[in-house]
Amino acid sequence: MLSDEFEVVFNLISSYKDLERGAARLKLFVDLYFILNEVNRRLDWKAFLEHRRREKILRITVNVLAFFFDLFDCQHKFPETAAAAEWRAAVLMTGAQVATAAGFFWEKISQTSRR
Repeated sequence: MLSDEFEVVFNLISSYKDLERGAARLKLFVDLYFILNEVNRRLDWKAFLEHRRREKILRITVNVLAFFFDLFDCQHKFPETAAAAEWRAAVLMTGAQVATAAGFFWEKISQTSRR
């Protein structure tokens, strides 16, 4: 069983790898929603992001979180996580890049559902 921290990390990296190959699945982001619902207030998010910086996956972490928040518009549901991600805004994609990626993702989902 993974710790709370590594449950989040595993999901973020899996989501990133799927996005990278153009094969993102909504399930991973739904899973992330439920994981964050359980661990959001328990984790020290600044420490979490510092650990990712040391592991050299901070950009991946923050960008996938930004994508997730844009996709589900749920910053208000996870304020601790969103605030920590904003704290590292310097490594984020631009808002336009996140919106473009989220739009592309939803387009792929709608194409798949029409089949």
